[in-house]
Amino acid sequence: MRQGLRRRFSAAGVLLSLFILATVATPPCLAEAAIAEHLVRNGKHVEAIRLLEEKWRAAGNLSPEELRLYLDAYYSYGKQFLEKEDFTNARASFLRVMGLDRRHADSHFQLGIIEKRAKDYQKALQYLRSAMSLGSQHSPEANLAIIEAGKECLAAAQKAIAEGRTKDARWYLTFVSSNFAGEERNKALEVATYQLIPLERAAREYAKATRLVNTRGRREAVRILRSIPKHYPMTFFADRANELLTRLGEKIIVVRTSTGLQLPPAWRRKQTAHFDVYYEKEIFFNRIVPHAEKALPQIFATFGYSRPTWKKKCKIYLFSSQGDWRKFLETNKGAVLEWSNAFAISKAMEVYLYESKDTSYMVKHIVPHELTHVVHFSVVGNLDYTPAWFGEGLAQLHEEEKPKQTRRMLRSVRRTENYIPLRELVSLHAYPADADKISMFYLESLALMDLIFRNFGPKKIREMALAYKKRRIPFETVARSVLGITMSDFEKLWKRYVE
Repeated sequence: MRQGLRRRFSAAGVLLSLFILATVATPPCLAEAAIAEHLVRNGKHVEAIRLLEEKWRAAGNLSPEELRLYLDAYYSYGKQFLEKEDFTNARASFLRVMGLDRRHADSHFQLGIIEKRAKDYQKALQYLRSAMSLGSQHSPEANLAIIEAGKECLAAAQKAIAEGRTKDARWYLTFVSSNFAGEERNKALEVATYQLIPLERAAREYAKATRLVNTRGRREAVRILRSIPKHYPMTFFADRANELLTRLGEKIIVVRTSTGLQLPPAWRRKQTAHFDVYYEKEIFFNRIVPHAEKALPQIFATFGYSRPTWKKKCKIYLFSSQGDWRKFLETNKGAVLEWSNAFAISKAMEVYLYESKDTSYMVKHIVPHELTHVVHFSVVGNLDYTPAWFGEGLAQLHEEEKPKQTRRMLRSVRRTENYIPLRELVSLHAYPADADKISMFYLESLALMDLIFRNFGPKKIREMALAYKKRRIPFETVARSVLGITMSDFEKLWKRYVE
Protein backbone atom coordinates (compact mmCIF):
# COMPACT_ATOMS: atom_id res chain seq x y z
CA MET A 1 0.00 0.00 0.00
CA ARG A 2 2.89 2.37 0.85
CA GLN A 3 4.43 1.64 -2.56
CA GLY A 4 1.12 2.55 -4.29
CA LEU A 5 0.93 5.84 -2.42
CA ARG A 6 4.55 6.63 -3.31
CA ARG A 7 3.78 6.02 -7.01
CA ARG A 8 0.70 8.32 -6.92
CA PHE A 9 2.57 11.14 -5.15
CA SER A 10 5.46 10.72 -7.56
CA ALA A 11 3.13 11.00 -10.62
CA ALA A 12 1.40 14.07 -9.15
CA GLY A 13 4.78 15.67 -8.57
CA VAL A 14 5.79 15.16 -12.18
CA LEU A 15 2.56 16.73 -13.46
CA LEU A 16 2.94 19.70 -11.09
CA SER A 17 6.52 20.24 -12.24
CA LEU A 18 5.44 20.19 -15.90
CA PHE A 19 2.66 22.70 -15.22
CA ILE A 20 5.09 25.07 -13.44
CA LEU A 21 7.62 24.79 -16.25
CA ALA A 22 4.92 25.47 -18.88
CA THR A 23 3.68 28.49 -16.95
CA VAL A 24 7.15 29.95 -16.52
CA ALA A 25 8.27 29.17 -20.07
CA THR A 26 5.04 30.41 -21.86
CA PRO A 27 3.90 34.07 -21.76
CA PRO A 28 0.37 34.42 -20.28
CA CYS A 29 -1.14 35.77 -23.52
CA LEU A 30 0.16 32.75 -25.47
CA ALA A 31 -1.15 30.36 -22.82
CA GLU A 32 -4.63 31.92 -23.02
CA ALA A 33 -4.48 31.89 -26.82
CA ALA A 34 -3.59 28.19 -26.79
CA ILE A 35 -6.47 27.41 -24.43
CA ALA A 36 -8.87 29.48 -26.54
CA GLU A 37 -7.75 27.74 -29.73
CA HIS A 38 -8.23 24.37 -28.05
CA LEU A 39 -11.77 25.37 -27.01
CA VAL A 40 -12.66 26.60 -30.51
CA ARG A 41 -11.36 23.41 -32.11
CA ASN A 42 -13.53 21.35 -29.74
CA GLY A 43 -16.65 23.36 -30.48
CA LYS A 44 -16.71 25.13 -27.10
CA HIS A 45 -17.22 28.55 -28.63
CA VAL A 46 -19.02 30.14 -25.66
CA GLU A 47 -16.20 29.17 -23.29
CA ALA A 48 -13.60 30.56 -25.70
CA ILE A 49 -15.53 33.83 -26.04
CA ARG A 50 -15.84 34.20 -22.25
CA LEU A 51 -12.15 33.47 -21.70
CA LEU A 52 -11.04 36.05 -24.24
CA GLU A 53 -13.55 38.69 -23.09
CA GLU A 54 -12.25 38.32 -19.50
CA LYS A 55 -8.72 38.86 -20.81
CA TRP A 56 -9.95 41.85 -22.84
CA ARG A 57 -11.53 43.47 -19.78
CA ALA A 58 -8.47 42.81 -17.62
CA ALA A 59 -5.78 43.87 -20.12
CA GLY A 60 -7.74 46.44 -22.11
CA ASN A 61 -6.95 44.80 -25.44
CA LEU A 62 -6.28 41.49 -27.21
CA SER A 63 -3.22 40.38 -29.11
CA PRO A 64 -3.68 39.90 -32.89
CA GLU A 65 -3.74 36.13 -32.37
CA GLU A 66 -6.33 36.38 -29.60
CA LEU A 67 -8.49 38.71 -31.71
CA ARG A 68 -8.37 36.22 -34.58
CA LEU A 69 -9.49 33.43 -32.22
CA TYR A 70 -12.22 35.67 -30.79
CA LEU A 71 -13.60 36.32 -34.29
CA ASP A 72 -13.35 32.62 -35.21
CA ALA A 73 -15.23 31.67 -32.04
CA TYR A 74 -18.03 34.17 -32.71
CA TYR A 75 -18.24 33.17 -36.38
CA SER A 76 -18.49 29.46 -35.49
CA TYR A 77 -21.04 30.34 -32.81
CA GLY A 78 -23.14 32.11 -35.46
CA LYS A 79 -22.94 29.09 -37.78
CA GLN A 80 -24.29 26.90 -34.99
CA PHE A 81 -27.32 29.19 -34.66
CA LEU A 82 -27.74 29.18 -38.44
CA GLU A 83 -27.81 25.38 -38.55
CA LYS A 84 -30.62 25.48 -35.96
CA GLU A 85 -32.40 28.14 -38.06
CA ASP A 86 -32.14 30.60 -35.16
CA PHE A 87 -31.65 33.53 -37.53
CA THR A 88 -31.90 36.25 -34.86
CA ASN A 89 -28.91 35.02 -32.85
CA ALA A 90 -27.01 33.99 -35.98
CA ARG A 91 -27.39 37.51 -37.40
CA ALA A 92 -26.26 39.03 -34.09
CA SER A 93 -23.14 36.81 -34.03
CA PHE A 94 -22.08 37.66 -37.58
CA LEU A 95 -22.73 41.36 -37.02
CA ARG A 96 -20.53 41.18 -33.91
CA VAL A 97 -17.71 39.76 -36.05
CA MET A 98 -18.18 42.47 -38.67
CA GLY A 99 -18.22 45.13 -35.95
CA LEU A 100 -14.61 44.19 -35.21
CA ASP A 101 -13.56 43.33 -38.76
CA ARG A 102 -15.58 44.94 -41.59
CA ARG A 103 -13.63 42.87 -44.12
CA HIS A 104 -14.57 39.47 -42.64
CA ALA A 105 -15.73 38.04 -45.99
CA ASP A 106 -17.42 34.86 -44.70
CA SER A 107 -19.58 36.84 -42.26
CA HIS A 108 -20.77 38.93 -45.21
CA PHE A 109 -21.72 35.70 -46.98
CA GLN A 110 -23.62 34.25 -44.01
CA LEU A 111 -25.51 37.52 -43.47
CA GLY A 112 -26.42 37.52 -47.17
CA ILE A 113 -27.90 34.03 -46.84
CA ILE A 114 -29.86 35.07 -43.72
CA GLU A 115 -31.31 38.17 -45.42
CA LYS A 116 -32.17 36.13 -48.52
CA ARG A 117 -34.15 33.71 -46.36
CA ALA A 118 -35.83 36.69 -44.70
CA LYS A 119 -36.81 37.95 -48.21
CA ASP A 120 -34.88 41.19 -47.68
CA TYR A 121 -33.30 40.95 -51.12
CA GLN A 122 -31.74 44.42 -51.08
CA LYS A 123 -29.60 43.64 -48.02
CA ALA A 124 -28.96 40.11 -49.26
CA LEU A 125 -27.43 41.33 -52.51
CA GLN A 126 -25.26 43.90 -50.70
CA TYR A 127 -23.81 41.28 -48.35
CA LEU A 128 -23.37 38.58 -51.00
CA ARG A 129 -21.63 40.90 -53.45
CA SER A 130 -19.37 42.19 -50.65
CA ALA A 131 -18.47 38.59 -49.76
CA MET A 132 -17.40 37.96 -53.36
CA SER A 133 -15.39 41.20 -53.64
CA LEU A 134 -13.61 40.43 -50.33
CA GLY A 135 -12.62 36.98 -51.59
CA SER A 136 -14.83 34.78 -49.38
CA GLN A 137 -14.21 31.05 -49.59
CA HIS A 138 -17.97 30.85 -50.24
CA SER A 139 -17.83 33.03 -53.38
CA PRO A 140 -19.24 30.30 -55.70
CA GLU A 141 -22.18 29.75 -53.32
CA ALA A 142 -22.64 33.53 -53.04
CA ASN A 143 -22.90 33.80 -56.83
CA LEU A 144 -25.50 31.02 -56.93
CA ALA A 145 -27.43 32.69 -54.09
CA ILE A 146 -27.52 35.96 -56.06
CA ILE A 147 -28.95 34.14 -59.10
CA GLU A 148 -31.52 32.42 -56.88
CA ALA A 149 -32.47 35.77 -55.34
CA GLY A 150 -33.21 37.14 -58.81
CA LYS A 151 -35.43 34.18 -59.61
CA GLU A 152 -37.18 34.44 -56.25
CA CYS A 153 -37.89 38.14 -56.87
CA LEU A 154 -39.40 37.33 -60.27
CA ALA A 155 -41.53 34.59 -58.70
CA ALA A 156 -42.63 37.00 -55.94
CA ALA A 157 -43.54 39.59 -58.59
CA GLN A 158 -45.66 37.10 -60.50
CA LYS A 159 -47.35 35.97 -57.30
CA ALA A 160 -48.12 39.60 -56.45
CA ILE A 161 -49.55 40.06 -59.95
CA ALA A 162 -51.75 36.98 -59.54
CA GLU A 163 -53.04 38.40 -56.24
CA GLY A 164 -53.55 41.92 -57.59
CA ARG A 165 -50.83 43.54 -55.45
CA THR A 166 -49.58 46.00 -58.04
CA LYS A 167 -47.26 47.99 -55.74
CA ASP A 168 -45.45 44.88 -54.52
CA ALA A 169 -45.11 43.58 -58.08
CA ARG A 170 -43.75 46.93 -59.26
CA TRP A 171 -41.14 46.96 -56.44
CA TYR A 172 -39.86 43.44 -57.22
CA LEU A 173 -39.66 44.03 -60.96
CA THR A 174 -37.90 47.39 -60.54
CA PHE A 175 -35.46 45.78 -58.11
CA VAL A 176 -34.61 42.98 -60.56
CA SER A 177 -34.24 45.28 -63.55
CA SER A 178 -32.00 47.64 -61.53
CA ASN A 179 -29.79 45.02 -59.87
CA PHE A 180 -29.49 42.25 -62.42
CA ALA A 181 -28.42 41.91 -66.02
CA GLY A 182 -29.02 39.40 -68.76
CA GLU A 183 -31.83 36.85 -68.49
CA GLU A 184 -33.26 38.08 -65.16
CA ARG A 185 -33.47 41.72 -66.32
CA ASN A 186 -35.06 40.76 -69.64
CA LYS A 187 -37.62 38.60 -67.85
CA ALA A 188 -38.47 41.42 -65.44
CA LEU A 189 -39.05 43.83 -68.34
CA GLU A 190 -41.19 41.24 -70.12
CA VAL A 191 -43.36 40.61 -67.03
CA ALA A 192 -43.73 44.36 -66.45
CA THR A 193 -44.77 44.99 -70.05
CA TYR A 194 -47.17 42.11 -70.60
CA GLN A 195 -48.51 41.43 -67.10
CA LEU A 196 -47.99 44.31 -64.67
CA ILE A 197 -48.97 47.24 -66.91
CA PRO A 198 -52.28 45.59 -67.99
CA LEU A 199 -52.93 44.73 -64.33
CA GLU A 200 -52.38 48.34 -63.24
CA ARG A 201 -54.75 49.57 -65.95
CA ALA A 202 -57.34 46.99 -64.91
CA ALA A 203 -56.92 48.09 -61.28
CA ARG A 204 -57.66 51.70 -62.21
CA GLU A 205 -60.75 50.69 -64.19
CA TYR A 206 -61.99 48.48 -61.35
CA ALA A 207 -61.50 51.26 -58.80
CA LYS A 208 -63.46 53.61 -61.06
CA ALA A 209 -66.31 51.07 -61.38
CA THR A 210 -66.56 50.53 -57.61
CA ARG A 211 -66.77 54.30 -57.06
CA LEU A 212 -69.61 54.52 -59.62
CA VAL A 213 -71.52 51.69 -57.93
CA ASN A 214 -71.28 53.51 -54.62
CA THR A 215 -72.48 56.77 -56.18
CA ARG A 216 -75.49 55.28 -58.03
CA GLY A 217 -73.77 55.15 -61.39
CA ARG A 218 -74.70 51.48 -61.80
CA ARG A 219 -75.17 51.39 -65.58
CA GLU A 220 -71.73 52.90 -66.26
CA ALA A 221 -70.19 50.69 -63.57
CA VAL A 222 -71.60 47.52 -65.23
CA ARG A 223 -70.28 48.67 -68.61
CA ILE A 224 -66.78 49.17 -67.17
CA LEU A 225 -66.86 45.90 -65.24
CA ARG A 226 -67.81 43.98 -68.40
CA SER A 227 -65.00 45.65 -70.32
CA ILE A 228 -62.28 44.56 -67.84
CA PRO A 229 -62.33 40.79 -68.63
CA LYS A 230 -62.46 41.64 -72.35
CA HIS A 231 -59.55 44.07 -72.40
CA TYR A 232 -57.51 42.64 -69.51
CA PRO A 233 -58.18 38.88 -69.51
CA MET A 234 -56.32 36.55 -67.15
CA THR A 235 -55.72 39.32 -64.61
CA PHE A 236 -56.69 39.45 -60.94
CA PHE A 237 -59.10 42.29 -61.61
CA ALA A 238 -60.88 40.38 -64.39
CA ASP A 239 -61.93 37.93 -61.66
CA ARG A 240 -62.81 40.77 -59.29
CA ALA A 241 -64.94 42.40 -61.99
CA ASN A 242 -66.83 39.14 -62.50
CA GLU A 243 -67.36 38.80 -58.75
CA LEU A 244 -68.85 42.29 -58.54
CA LEU A 245 -71.05 41.63 -61.58
CA THR A 246 -72.33 38.48 -59.84
CA ARG A 247 -73.16 40.46 -56.68
CA LEU A 248 -75.01 42.99 -58.80
CA GLY A 249 -77.05 40.20 -60.38
CA GLU A 250 -75.50 40.73 -63.82
CA LYS A 251 -74.10 38.11 -66.21
CA ILE A 252 -70.33 37.79 -66.03
CA ILE A 253 -67.90 37.98 -68.91
CA VAL A 254 -65.48 35.08 -69.23
CA VAL A 255 -63.19 35.63 -72.18
CA ARG A 256 -60.27 33.39 -71.25
CA THR A 257 -59.43 30.95 -68.49
CA SER A 258 -56.19 31.15 -66.54
CA THR A 259 -54.58 28.84 -69.10
CA GLY A 260 -55.61 31.04 -72.03
CA LEU A 261 -58.50 28.90 -73.31
CA GLN A 262 -61.30 30.99 -74.82
CA LEU A 263 -64.83 30.54 -73.46
CA PRO A 264 -68.32 31.75 -74.45
CA PRO A 265 -68.96 35.35 -73.34
CA ALA A 266 -71.99 35.42 -71.02
CA TRP A 267 -71.64 33.16 -67.97
CA ARG A 268 -72.55 33.20 -64.29
CA ARG A 269 -70.31 32.42 -61.36
CA LYS A 270 -70.89 30.82 -57.96
CA GLN A 271 -68.50 29.60 -55.27
CA THR A 272 -68.86 26.60 -52.94
CA ALA A 273 -66.60 25.25 -50.18
CA HIS A 274 -63.98 23.91 -52.60
CA PHE A 275 -65.02 25.08 -56.07
CA ASP A 276 -65.23 28.28 -58.10
CA VAL A 277 -67.88 27.43 -60.70
CA TYR A 278 -68.57 29.19 -64.01
CA TYR A 279 -71.83 28.15 -65.68
CA GLU A 280 -74.70 29.24 -67.89
CA LYS A 281 -77.67 27.23 -66.55
CA GLU A 282 -78.56 26.96 -62.88
CA ILE A 283 -80.06 23.50 -63.33
CA PHE A 284 -76.74 22.08 -64.58
CA PHE A 285 -74.93 23.65 -61.62
CA ASN A 286 -77.36 22.00 -59.18
CA ARG A 287 -76.95 18.60 -60.83
CA ILE A 288 -73.15 18.53 -60.83
CA VAL A 289 -71.55 20.64 -58.11
CA PRO A 290 -73.09 19.03 -54.96
CA HIS A 291 -71.84 15.64 -56.18
CA ALA A 292 -68.39 17.09 -56.80
CA GLU A 293 -68.25 18.35 -53.20
CA LYS A 294 -69.32 14.88 -51.99
CA ALA A 295 -66.70 13.04 -54.09
CA LEU A 296 -63.76 15.25 -53.18
CA PRO A 297 -63.09 13.98 -49.59
CA GLN A 298 -63.24 10.37 -50.86
CA ILE A 299 -60.59 11.14 -53.49
CA PHE A 300 -58.31 12.79 -50.93
CA ALA A 301 -58.76 9.74 -48.67
CA THR A 302 -57.07 7.59 -51.33
CA PHE A 303 -53.96 9.70 -50.80
CA GLY A 304 -54.15 9.36 -47.03
CA TYR A 305 -55.82 12.69 -46.16
CA SER A 306 -58.83 12.96 -43.87
CA ARG A 307 -60.09 16.07 -45.69
CA PRO A 308 -59.31 18.21 -48.77
CA THR A 309 -56.08 20.18 -48.41
CA TRP A 310 -56.45 22.70 -51.26
CA LYS A 311 -55.24 26.22 -50.50
CA LYS A 312 -57.34 27.66 -53.32
CA LYS A 313 -60.58 26.63 -54.99
CA CYS A 314 -60.70 24.43 -58.09
CA LYS A 315 -62.41 26.08 -61.05
CA ILE A 316 -65.17 24.18 -62.84
CA TYR A 317 -66.51 25.34 -66.22
CA LEU A 318 -69.95 23.90 -67.05
CA PHE A 319 -71.07 23.93 -70.69
CA SER A 320 -74.80 23.56 -71.17
CA SER A 321 -74.95 22.07 -74.67
CA GLN A 322 -73.03 19.84 -77.01
CA GLY A 323 -72.98 22.66 -79.57
CA ASP A 324 -71.27 25.08 -77.18
CA TRP A 325 -68.79 22.40 -76.27
CA ARG A 326 -67.91 21.63 -79.90
CA LYS A 327 -67.55 25.33 -80.63
CA PHE A 328 -65.26 25.63 -77.63
CA LEU A 329 -63.12 22.70 -78.85
CA GLU A 330 -62.88 24.19 -82.32
CA THR A 331 -61.90 27.63 -81.01
CA ASN A 332 -59.19 26.09 -78.84
CA LYS A 333 -57.99 23.55 -81.36
CA GLY A 334 -54.55 22.26 -80.44
CA ALA A 335 -54.92 23.10 -76.76
CA VAL A 336 -57.65 20.52 -76.07
CA LEU A 337 -57.89 16.88 -77.15
CA GLU A 338 -60.49 16.76 -79.91
CA TRP A 339 -61.95 13.40 -78.88
CA SER A 340 -62.48 14.39 -75.22
CA ASN A 341 -65.90 15.18 -73.77
CA ALA A 342 -64.50 16.43 -70.47
CA PHE A 343 -61.00 17.21 -69.32
CA ALA A 344 -58.94 18.68 -66.49
CA ILE A 345 -55.96 20.98 -66.57
CA SER A 346 -54.43 19.77 -63.33
CA LYS A 347 -51.72 22.40 -62.93
CA ALA A 348 -54.25 25.23 -63.26
CA MET A 349 -56.79 23.37 -61.07
CA GLU A 350 -59.48 23.62 -63.76
CA VAL A 351 -62.13 21.11 -64.84
CA TYR A 352 -64.19 21.44 -68.04
CA LEU A 353 -67.50 19.57 -68.47
CA TYR A 354 -70.37 19.69 -70.92
CA GLU A 355 -73.97 18.87 -70.06
CA SER A 356 -74.93 15.52 -71.54
CA LYS A 357 -78.37 13.91 -71.33
CA ASP A 358 -77.09 11.18 -69.02
CA THR A 359 -76.47 13.23 -65.86
CA SER A 360 -76.17 10.06 -63.79
CA TYR A 361 -73.16 8.92 -65.85
CA MET A 362 -71.53 12.33 -65.46
CA VAL A 363 -71.98 12.30 -61.71
CA LYS A 364 -70.76 8.71 -61.25
CA HIS A 365 -67.91 8.67 -63.74
CA ILE A 366 -66.82 11.91 -65.38
CA VAL A 367 -66.86 14.24 -62.36
CA PRO A 368 -64.83 12.00 -59.99
CA HIS A 369 -62.49 11.04 -62.84
CA GLU A 370 -61.51 14.62 -63.71
CA LEU A 371 -61.35 15.73 -60.08
CA THR A 372 -58.90 12.91 -59.34
CA HIS A 373 -56.50 14.33 -61.92
CA VAL A 374 -56.59 17.70 -60.12
CA VAL A 375 -56.19 16.17 -56.65
CA HIS A 376 -53.34 13.99 -57.93
CA PHE A 377 -51.44 17.09 -59.07
CA SER A 378 -52.18 19.02 -55.86
CA VAL A 379 -50.76 16.17 -53.75
CA VAL A 380 -47.66 15.46 -55.86
CA GLY A 381 -46.97 18.91 -57.36
CA ASN A 382 -45.54 17.57 -60.62
CA LEU A 383 -47.00 14.97 -63.00
CA ASP A 384 -44.41 15.32 -65.77
CA TYR A 385 -42.85 11.97 -64.91
CA THR A 386 -46.05 10.12 -63.97
CA PRO A 387 -46.86 7.30 -66.43
CA ALA A 388 -50.18 7.70 -68.26
CA TRP A 389 -51.42 4.31 -67.01
CA PHE A 390 -50.93 5.42 -63.39
CA GLY A 391 -52.80 8.73 -63.80
CA GLU A 392 -55.69 7.26 -65.78
CA GLY A 393 -55.93 4.12 -63.65
CA LEU A 394 -56.07 6.25 -60.50
CA ALA A 395 -58.75 8.52 -61.98
CA GLN A 396 -60.94 5.56 -62.99
CA LEU A 397 -60.52 3.98 -59.56
CA HIS A 398 -62.78 6.71 -58.14
CA GLU A 399 -65.56 6.21 -60.66
CA GLU A 400 -68.58 4.54 -59.05
CA GLU A 401 -69.07 0.82 -59.77
CA LYS A 402 -66.41 0.77 -62.50
CA PRO A 403 -63.69 -1.03 -60.49
CA LYS A 404 -66.17 -3.83 -59.68
CA GLN A 405 -66.70 -4.54 -63.38
CA THR A 406 -63.05 -4.39 -64.37
CA ARG A 407 -61.97 -7.99 -63.80
CA ARG A 408 -64.99 -9.40 -65.62
CA MET A 409 -64.46 -7.10 -68.61
CA LEU A 410 -60.72 -7.75 -68.76
CA ARG A 411 -61.16 -11.54 -68.69
CA SER A 412 -63.48 -11.33 -71.68
CA VAL A 413 -61.05 -9.34 -73.86
CA ARG A 414 -57.59 -10.35 -72.68
CA ARG A 415 -57.09 -12.74 -75.60
CA THR A 416 -57.94 -10.16 -78.26
CA GLU A 417 -55.30 -8.55 -80.49
CA ASN A 418 -55.56 -5.19 -78.73
CA TYR A 419 -54.62 -6.63 -75.33
CA ILE A 420 -51.46 -4.94 -73.96
CA PRO A 421 -49.02 -7.25 -72.11
CA LEU A 422 -48.20 -6.13 -68.57
CA ARG A 423 -44.54 -5.21 -69.19
CA GLU A 424 -45.52 -3.16 -72.24
CA LEU A 425 -48.32 -1.43 -70.31
CA VAL A 426 -46.15 -0.32 -67.39
CA SER A 427 -43.45 0.93 -69.76
CA LEU A 428 -45.89 3.35 -71.46
CA HIS A 429 -45.27 6.91 -70.33
CA ALA A 430 -47.89 8.35 -72.72
CA TYR A 431 -51.06 7.04 -74.35
CA PRO A 432 -50.68 4.27 -76.96
CA ALA A 433 -49.89 5.51 -80.46
CA ASP A 434 -52.41 3.01 -81.86
CA ALA A 435 -55.89 4.58 -81.49
CA ASP A 436 -57.48 1.10 -81.52
CA LYS A 437 -55.73 0.35 -78.24
CA ILE A 438 -56.96 3.41 -76.31
CA SER A 439 -60.01 1.65 -74.84
CA MET A 440 -57.92 -1.37 -73.84
CA PHE A 441 -55.30 0.94 -72.34
CA TYR A 442 -57.91 2.57 -70.08
CA LEU A 443 -59.36 -0.79 -69.04
CA GLU A 444 -55.99 -2.33 -68.22
CA SER A 445 -54.81 0.83 -66.41
CA LEU A 446 -57.83 0.62 -64.12
CA ALA A 447 -57.28 -3.12 -63.60
CA LEU A 448 -53.64 -2.53 -62.66
CA MET A 449 -54.53 0.22 -60.18
CA ASP A 450 -57.38 -1.90 -58.75
CA LEU A 451 -54.90 -4.75 -58.21
CA ILE A 452 -52.47 -2.45 -56.38
CA PHE A 453 -55.27 -0.95 -54.27
CA ARG A 454 -56.64 -4.36 -53.25
CA ASN A 455 -53.27 -5.91 -52.42
CA PHE A 456 -51.25 -3.01 -51.03
CA GLY A 457 -53.75 -0.34 -49.89
CA PRO A 458 -54.11 3.45 -50.39
CA LYS A 459 -50.92 4.32 -48.49
CA LYS A 460 -48.81 2.61 -51.13
CA ILE A 461 -50.68 4.39 -53.93
CA ARG A 462 -49.68 7.73 -52.42
CA GLU A 463 -46.07 6.54 -52.05
CA MET A 464 -46.05 5.47 -55.69
CA ALA A 465 -47.46 8.84 -56.76
CA LEU A 466 -44.65 10.63 -54.89
CA ALA A 467 -42.03 8.25 -56.29
CA TYR A 468 -42.90 9.42 -59.81
CA LYS A 469 -42.56 13.11 -58.83
CA LYS A 470 -38.92 13.95 -59.66
CA ARG A 471 -37.86 11.62 -62.44
CA ARG A 472 -39.00 8.87 -64.75
CA ILE A 473 -38.59 5.54 -62.93
CA PRO A 474 -39.15 2.01 -64.30
CA PHE A 475 -42.15 0.29 -62.77
CA GLU A 476 -39.91 -2.59 -61.70
CA THR A 477 -37.94 -0.17 -59.48
CA VAL A 478 -41.11 1.31 -57.95
CA ALA A 479 -42.59 -2.15 -57.35
CA ARG A 480 -39.47 -3.21 -55.47
CA SER A 481 -38.88 0.00 -53.47
CA VAL A 482 -42.50 0.96 -52.68
CA LEU A 483 -44.56 -2.24 -52.90
CA GLY A 484 -41.74 -4.50 -51.71
CA ILE A 485 -42.25 -7.01 -54.52
CA THR A 486 -40.19 -8.16 -57.50
CA MET A 487 -41.47 -7.80 -61.06
CA SER A 488 -41.76 -11.57 -61.49
CA ASP A 489 -43.88 -11.86 -58.33
CA PHE A 490 -46.00 -8.93 -59.46
CA GLU A 491 -46.58 -10.67 -62.79
CA LYS A 492 -47.90 -13.69 -60.89
CA LEU A 493 -50.36 -11.41 -59.05
CA TRP A 494 -51.46 -9.92 -62.38
CA LYS A 495 -51.91 -13.35 -63.93
CA ARG A 496 -54.16 -14.48 -61.05
CA TYR A 497 -56.12 -11.19 -61.33
CA VAL A 498 -56.88 -11.49 -65.05
CA GLU A 499 -57.56 -15.26 -65.18
